[in-house]
Amino acid sequence: MTMRAVAYVLGVTVFVLALGDFYMPAAARSPLVRQLTQSSGATQPQDPQMSDDGSRAVYDDGSNVFVVDITGGPPRGLTAVTTGQCDLPYPNADASVVVMVCDDALGGRNDDGNIEVVVHRGAGLDLVTSSGFGVENDLGNLSGDGARIVFTSNG
Repeated sequence: MTMRAVAYVLGVTVFVLALGDFYMPAAARSPLVRQLTQSSGATQPQDPQMSDDGSRAVYDDGSNVFVVDITGGPPRGLTAVTTGQCDLPYPNADASVVVMVCDDALGGRNDDGNIEVVVHRGAGLDLVTSSGFGVENDLGNLSGDGARIVFTSNG
């Protein structure tokens, strides 16, 4: 197995992805790191994004999207995918709103399996797009207050 490590530098904080898990400094200017995620089996954390206030990180595991508090505690699942995947999460300033793309059926709201833009605002997922067959939507960005979403679509 080849070990891979990628460092994310944000100001004085360095986030490292090594063998799929996320790490961050244990304290400001500390050489020690603290593990934020624990991967198991075939699922590996990927696509990490930090909230602007630095309090939370969001990521996906190739199927579902999670949020983790930087100060500790287990990751909390934002999705419960059954037939597809939700990925590429992007948080607002405090990660109270997270936008992502999904091709899951979403409880019958996306039965055609198109890639749709979806938002999590604290309790469940809401479709931002609901497009027909062959239309692809791709995530762009989310405003700091979570009120505006920018995305691209070929339909």
